[in-house]
Amino acid sequence: MSGILVVDDDRSSQEFLYEILDVKGYDVITVGSAEEALVSISNHPPDLVLMDILLPGMDGLKATQILKNDVNTSHIKVVATTAMAMKGDEDKIFDAGCEACLVKPLDIAELLATVQNCLGPGENVMPAGASTETCSRPVESRDLAAYGATAPRIKVYLVEDELLIRECLSAMLELEQDIELVGEAGDAEQAIEELKSLNADVVLMDLRLPGLDGIEAMRILNQEHTSLGMVAVTSYNGEYFEGAIEAGAVGYILKSATRQQLVQAIRLAVKQQGTLDPSLTTELMRSFSELRTKQRTSLLTPRQIEVIKMVANGSRYREIAGELSVNERTVHREMRSILEQLDARDSAHAVSEAYKLRLL
Repeated sequence: MSGILVVDDDRSSQEFLYEILDVKGYDVITVGSAEEALVSISNHPPDLVLMDILLPGMDGLKATQILKNDVNTSHIKVVATTAMAMKGDEDKIFDAGCEACLVKPLDIAELLATVQNCLGPGENVMPAGASTETCSRPVESRDLAAYGATAPRIKVYLVEDELLIRECLSAMLELEQDIELVGEAGDAEQAIEELKSLNADVVLMDLRLPGLDGIEAMRILNQEHTSLGMVAVTSYNGEYFEGAIEAGAVGYILKSATRQQLVQAIRLAVKQQGTLDPSLTTELMRSFSELRTKQRTSLLTPRQIEVIKMVANGSRYREIAGELSVNERTVHREMRSILEQLDARDSAHAVSEAYKLRLL
């Protein structure tokens, strides 16, 4: 298996390249700086380096020159990737020793052709003349087998205002044999209008959008398309979770999720089954615990909690009245209210219920 090292300080670009190359059968490692790249290469020499030119610290050209000047690494092929294609840059890139240069945003077909030209096909790349029925990416058990070999593809509509993220997500989805991307938009208004004529099964909805936000858009779509499976895709942990679920979302996925997690959310959403990003589980459990605590404490007023605590400690009503500087009738009135709120028969029962509710 040919090894590829991706050097890029942008996390989205790393994930995009990893997903594209991994599914084609290449062994991929990603790092975020030239310094990390040199360390990685010394420990695990790759066959090819995809080197971003603009990096924090040492730039990609300097790292390439170091590789090419070292007899132990000079054979490693380097393909430069850059968003700054200025006049004269190509000369500098090739002078440094790069075999090729790709301009961002990367074209998937050009990327794969360049890699294949440098390394040959990956393990899952179709040999020349092979049948598309037998040489495509191996189908995992969670792929078409889960839907039947002749099942229709899941039609997905993508709403994301950031172009780079939208392109990355589109590229990931195109790798799935049972998913078809039927449309995409950078704002909610366009999505709502286009979905009127598109027979989409699932919508991937960014929550922070220009103009109409994703939550309000999902409310509208939920009224117009009751069978549409909606998955919120966001960078904001659990901050918008409640609003998204109330608006009709059946899934809540962070943009840091893996391709497998995103695809699984889509496959569940088409069946109206929910997905929660694994990283949110602890946070939501804590929020639920805090909510339960608020619900319990809201049963009784602070004064009533003081009263039941004193009753639990064995204080008589007269003693409680003196301690709280109120008359005894006030204590009786508060106790009647406590019995009613806790659905208790008497003081002893009220104390028992208060312990069960963790009020004491």
